[in-house]
Amino acid sequence: MVQITLPAHLTAAISLYNSLPTTTDPINTTTPSIDHHTIHRISRALTRAHNVDTYRFSALLKGCSVYTLPKPPKPVPVGYATSLFCLTFLFLSREKQHITFPC
Repeated sequence: MVQITLPAHLTAAISLYNSLPTTTDPINTTTPSIDHHTIHRISRALTRAHNVDTYRFSALLKGCSVYTLPKPPKPVPVGYATSLFCLTFLFLSREKQHITFPC
């Protein structure tokens, strides 16, 4: 299933879809993406209710892009070598602060 980003016109269409009296399961607009089957369902419902070309499936997909998940943060390595490095770095940085250089 393809996840698609939510541009402003699609968010407005979702809000309109959620306000229809025939809507049984409202769609959450706080998520950053939506699947294309849901967009198709929105398109069918809004085209039947309003009979406007603005809500055609192809019109709703304009300006959308495929949603890619953000990269997870790199895990902090844990172990003896890492803690030794951190302690050595801390020691050397404090040493550097106390050294006075001649002018």
